[in-house]
Amino acid sequence: MNRTVEHHHDHDHDELLPSISVIVEDAKEKRAEIYKAFNESFDLYDHLFDLVDDEGHFMRADPLRHPLIFYLGHTAAFYMNKLISAR
Repeated sequence: MNRTVEHHHDHDHDELLPSISVIVEDAKEKRAEIYKAFNESFDLYDHLFDLVDDEGHFMRADPLRHPLIFYLGHTAAFYMNKLISAR
């Protein structure tokens, strides 16, 4: 069964967070590319947290969700776990 999924792209965001090719020709260059992409995306993500006041980081917007501060480290941990598992 073939499914067609329509993707809606905001091209301004594509420039901010470009996809990384999985093709590896030079491992050292690929590591540098991934490192740069992680730092740039984490900086952008961190700026989102700057929009919330200090008290807001520890509030639960929904009783089934963690406080916002949980997600600051959570995203970085998932990124690192993916990198480690991709070896």
